[in-house]
Order: sequence, then structure tokens, then C-alpha cells
Amino acid sequence: MIDRAAERKLPLRGAVCSQCHRWDLSELRGSVGQRRISRKEALPAILQRGHQMRKRTLILRAIVCGRGHRAVKNNQRYSCATKRASKRKCLLAENTAPPTLFAGHEIIWLASYPKSGNTWVREILRQMFFPDVTRMQAVPTYHGADCDTYGEIARAGEICVVAKTHLKSAHEKITGLPNRTNGVLLVKRHPFDVLLSTLNYASVEGEKRVFLKQEIKTVEEIIASDDMRHYIDEFCQLGCSPWFKVATGNTVDFVTGWRAAAKTENVLELRYEDLMDDPARSVQEIAGFFGRKFSDEARAQIVSNSDKNTAQNGTFFWKRRAYNFEKMLTPNQIDHFYAAGGHILDGLGYERA
Repeated sequence: MIDRAAERKLPLRGAVCSQCHRWDLSELRGSVGQRRISRKEALPAILQRGHQMRKRTLILRAIVCGRGHRAVKNNQRYSCATKRASKRKCLLAENTAPPTLFAGHEIIWLASYPKSGNTWVREILRQMFFPDVTRMQAVPTYHGADCDTYGEIARAGEICVVAKTHLKSAHEKITGLPNRTNGVLLVKRHPFDVLLSTLNYASVEGEKRVFLKQEIKTVEEIIASDDMRHYIDEFCQLGCSPWFKVATGNTVDFVTGWRAAAKTENVLELRYEDLMDDPARSVQEIAGFFGRKFSDEARAQIVSNSDKNTAQNGTFFWKRRAYNFEKMLTPNQIDHFYAAGGHILDGLGYERA
């Protein structure tokens, strides 16, 4: 039942949850594109999934309340054609969330632990199958909300959507989806490089919580100080960076979980180091996963375009090289890393020194 008394107390411009009917805006969370936004930013956000209005069609942005329900935001003083709310009050709309993700298509997950080369593979997929659209349009990021645009591709006789995610396979936002998993492209990287790249990304993004005493430092500054041992021990003890632990789990569980999420023949594991060593061969493996073939000339063009669009820039695309830790860490730091993190290397299939 709609609480009409509560509805009359709503401000003219506000947001309501379509399931639990909570009006407290402090309970709301939202997202714009691929970026998380604050409570304050959530109100003006819009989604290109229209809700028919009496006098005009509004474009609404789906947002989520503190209880995990989807909600909608009314941005104009018009009543809804399907829910006759007062023209002077906020719209209480029905749940606009689609029953399935990506219009019910089967999903091929491009899954990787953060900072493992996912964006590079994503660009390769765009160059292979969707060169006329942006990377985000071709292979959208899924971290819990539906996406406005996505590319469709046939695999194993089904129309599928390729979606990027850093969520662990056991995450409720993955297990709660009714969509069938058609396959998994699983990207992994040497865990020592994952740690260094994570520290760099945290420095670029200004994530104070990642650093000791919340003092942001560059990777070079950390390596030159005694702090590096702390980050190595923390990473090896948790099996991951604490920054990502809740959503991704540890690095080993992430990989083994996604392996188990699909049948063996539906998982293609890609190593960042192999991509760097022979990208054309990796392109061939990816094409074979989709049942496609590309000529040598086409593969070379795909590699060239992908490299150009993910070229080293010192920030997001930081060093862009395999076994970066060997070139940056001191011998003592590397020895300590191997001693403390051998179980992670074993779990991911990397050799110990």
C-alpha cells in the first residue's frame, strides 16, 4: 500500500523507494555511468529508461535505497500515467528495474581482480567485435546496476552480452541474477604486480584509506621507505588489498570462484604476462573462444589499435609491463614477497622464485 499521508509530506523534488517507500534521502545511493556518486549527487541523476508521464515523458535514473531496493527520482511536477500521484507532490513510481539484466541475454563475463589488465582485454574485444562504439558501450561494466548500452554477440548458438566485472562470483549481485552465464573470460596477473599497480592507482585517485596514516605516497616513495614491508605483509596476509576485499574477495578465491562459476569448457583464462609476450596469439585465443577466426593482418590491426588506446600514461595505464615488480622492488623486498606470498603464487599458478 502507498502511504498517502507520507506522500503528502514529501518535498516537491525528492526520491522514493518503490518497494519499501522510505523517504529518508540519507538512505539513498546511486550511480552515474560507471562512477559511484554521493547522496547529494544522487538526486539529479537520470537514467535513459523513460517512465510515461501525463504531460510529458521524463527520463529517470534508477537509484538504490539503503535496503538495496531500486528507486526512482521525479524531476518534474507531473503525475505518472500509471501511478496517479498528485501533480504537486513527488512521484511514487513502480519498480522500473528490468526482471533480468541486459534484456535477459546470456552473459559472458570479463572477470578479473582489479589492476590485472581487464581494460586492455576490454579494448581488444571492442576492436574485434564493436569497433564503431566506445569501450564502455561495447563491454559495459557491471557492479550491480543494469547498463543502458551494450554490444550483442553470438556464442554457442546464443545471443550474449559481454560484461566487465570485478565482483567475485559469489557476490550477491552476481548470484542473484536470473541471466545464465554463457562463459567467462578470466584475466589474471602476477600478484606482486597487482599490489604495485593498486598502490599506484590509490595514489592517483587520492584514496587515503589505502595508505599508512592516510598519507598518500607514490609507489616510488613507498619502495624507498620502510613502508613497503607493511604493504607486502598486509597483501600476503589478506591475499589482496583491503581496498577491494569486500567486493572481490582475495585474489586466489576470486580466480577459483570464477572457474567454478562456469563449466571448464566455458572458461578462458588469460594471463597478463602472456598478453604482453604475444598479444596476437592471445587475440587468436579470444577469437576461438567466440568461435571466430581472424587473419594475421586483422589480428595485427586489433593489437595495434588496442595498444594505441591503452598506451602507457603513468596514471591509469601506469607502467604497462609484465613482471614490473622485478624492475622496481629491491632484492630484499622481492625475497620477502616470495617468502610471505608463496601461497598466493601457488593458488594463481605462478612459479616461486
